[in-house]
Amino acid sequence: MNPTRKLLASVALAAGLSTLAGAAQAADSFWNHNGSTMLLRAEGNYRLITYWNPRPGLRGVHRGTVLFEGYRDGSHYAGTAYTFRSGCRPAPYRVTGQIISETNFAIHGAAPRRVRGGCQVLAHEWNNNSTLRFNYIRRAH
Repeated sequence: MNPTRKLLASVALAAGLSTLAGAAQAADSFWNHNGSTMLLRAEGNYRLITYWNPRPGLRGVHRGTVLFEGYRDGSHYAGTAYTFRSGCRPAPYRVTGQIISETNFAIHGAAPRRVRGGCQVLAHEWNNNSTLRFNYIRRAH
């Protein structure tokens, strides 16, 4: 049974006991996000998603760059995601989301809008960086 299926089964059996459910997916796994291969690390309820193999054209993003850091509670995610611009520090924004099925989940939030040609964040708005979708590839180990 793949780790996501095992986790969903644990969630159903635990009937809301998020600590037990979160511990069920202790294995790291690979996910596709917008053409990039991502590594999802799970430690208890804590979740960290980093780039493993960034898609071509993502400047300033390399293996190990953090895209999401947060927590899982049952079938819900909450935490901080980041947008990137070459030469700028990553811009954080709050996201929430949930598991859609055994093999995909999405997180959403008002994403940073930077000044044209610069690094300063002007506002947070719903744009093409607002929804991050992830599709399961395989276990990492």
